[in-house]
Amino acid sequence: LIASPLLESFVDALENLTAPEVLVKAFQDDARSALHRKDREQFRNVWRRYYHLLFGPENVHHGDYQREFARKFKKSFDQECGVNGEKLKDTKTINEAFSKSFKSRDARGRTTERLPPHPTGKDPLHRHSKWLAEYQDDPSSGIHIEVPGQYTGKGKPLPSTHIRIVSFDAVVLTLASKQ
Repeated sequence: LIASPLLESFVDALENLTAPEVLVKAFQDDARSALHRKDREQFRNVWRRYYHLLFGPENVHHGDYQREFARKFKKSFDQECGVNGEKLKDTKTINEAFSKSFKSRDARGRTTERLPPHPTGKDPLHRHSKWLAEYQDDPSSGIHIEVPGQYTGKGKPLPSTHIRIVSFDAVVLTLASKQ
């Protein structure tokens, strides 16, 4: 839908800022919903999207945090779910596979989360997005990322006068979810 490779990369990098533990929950919910409706095509689309976001080896937008997450959980997730989620047949198998992949039992049989807590506070941007950390606007390229909300619709746009993003701060403030 986006005609610019730069803007596609920007959107992908923003999408990859989502903490992996949040993506896991959304992945499980969306996959359950698709299988509950017995919509295998939707399930395949959900699988491709989230698997790429969490574990995609070609995902150049991943920061160190996402790479560590993929390295730690990909093997067990693939074992529990099968290639392209082939072992997942219904909501029960999804719940079991996700639980085995991302949770563990202690000596007393209590279930504990294996998902690492997302770092909070000030953190280097490259830990969350390599692409955003390395982005530098190239004035000679003619393709730029503009700050949204500058088109009024009342006159002909003058992109040369619009505010553009030239780089991103090297430090981000990450906050814990209240959920």
